[in-house]
Amino acid sequence: MGAFDNDKTLGRGEILTERYQVGDEFILHSVEYIGQIDIPNSDLGATDKVILNVTDKADPDQNQSEVSAIGSVAEKLKDANESELPAVVKLISFTSKTYGTEGRTVQWVRDWTQEEADSLKVPF
Repeated sequence: MGAFDNDKTLGRGEILTERYQVGDEFILHSVEYIGQIDIPNSDLGATDKVILNVTDKADPDQNQSEVSAIGSVAEKLKDANESELPAVVKLISFTSKTYGTEGRTVQWVRDWTQEEADSLKVPF
């Protein structure tokens, strides 16, 4: 295995679960489904990958950032419709009923509206 194999596989942007902690809310602007990838040196096998464009809810006027996500987050968001976004979401944890392991995913909190963006004078 090379030094950058995981970096190359996970690709551009930060990793969602390294940027946000469980309970953090953020604005999800768009989702790009990358497809199935294999994570080197992992028991995951083939897993879905998405690239998310996000901004921090606490600082919504910052530029959008790209973050990558795999596994349960990607599985949930790969079918997101444009009509569902932008939205305020939060990172949550759960225990897998199948494996008994802890995982992470995102949960919808509310729509992010044009009026809310306008009131904060930030791009929608």
